[in-house]
Amino acid sequence: MCRHPRHLTSRRAIVAGPVLAAALTVAACSTTGASQGTGASGQGTATATVWGITGSSQPNFEYSQQAWDRAHPGEAVSFLYFSNDPYKQKIRVAIGASGAPTIFENWGGGQLDDYVSSGKVAPLAPAVAAAAR
Repeated sequence: MCRHPRHLTSRRAIVAGPVLAAALTVAACSTTGASQGTGASGQGTATATVWGITGSSQPNFEYSQQAWDRAHPGEAVSFLYFSNDPYKQKIRVAIGASGAPTIFENWGGGQLDDYVSSGKVAPLAPAVAAAAR
């Protein structure tokens, strides 16, 4: 069950901004340029794009977007949400065409392992662990 953002523990609330910052830093190493889309946070042109799935995880992404906006007022990040089945196809096509978002929600194993081993996706676990300390 997903908790509503206002019910997050203080540790999660403190970590949300740095985790997003670390993820953007690591993910930026594998992107080719800026992306722009609807739902951009901050002000100005979006410098990164985050894709998520509508539903139970969306409030967590929205909370991260708000934390990012507060901590980085001039640095826009575009957050886009898609329903589950179309999202699976969209992310597969985007990664295959080298047009993937900077950060995206995905399920572990299988296809994600293939993306990482092919060098098309960078694992974020080390950056997230460092930001959480």
